[in-house]
Amino acid sequence: MSRLGDALGTPPIVRRGPSCGIAIEYDRTDDADGVALLAAINGTEWNANALSERLRSLGIVISTASIRRHRLRQCLCRDLRPELTANV
Repeated sequence: MSRLGDALGTPPIVRRGPSCGIAIEYDRTDDADGVALLAAINGTEWNANALSERLRSLGIVISTASIRRHRLRQCLCRDLRPELTANV
């Protein structure tokens, strides 16, 4: 490889964007509610739409898109908060 090629190599992966909605709400809850939230988010019992609606009825606003992104490990939690995606 050339000197320039060696110097440039593969660019580092820098994940940018807003924090994951799951992480934001998790940080707002107490321990027991946080465990319940993660169990529902990371579980298979609820589809994303139904879970988003149910959480909204309880005063917790997490979009369907945030739930899907989190479940697919495409949110910032993958790199910054791996403990929140351990069971996904």
